[in-house]
Amino acid sequence: MRLTEKEEIIPASTREAACHTGIAAAEFSRIRNADFGRFTLDRLIRIRYSLNHELEVEVTIQSHQEGK
Repeated sequence: MRLTEKEEIIPASTREAACHTGIAAAEFSRIRNADFGRFTLDRLIRIRYSLNHELEVEVTIQSHQEGK
């Protein structure tokens, strides 16, 4: 899921996106600014789905080393 490709995902105006989806304009602003700290993966998926885009999710799990 590439949420930073603004032209592909979020309409020109965050307010327009908010009106279309019912999701707050501030949420779209955070996505545009790559401020993902407040978002869970399922929430990002729901936002993208609300914009009527096809969605393909690929998850890569990397092991972490102890002590790091």
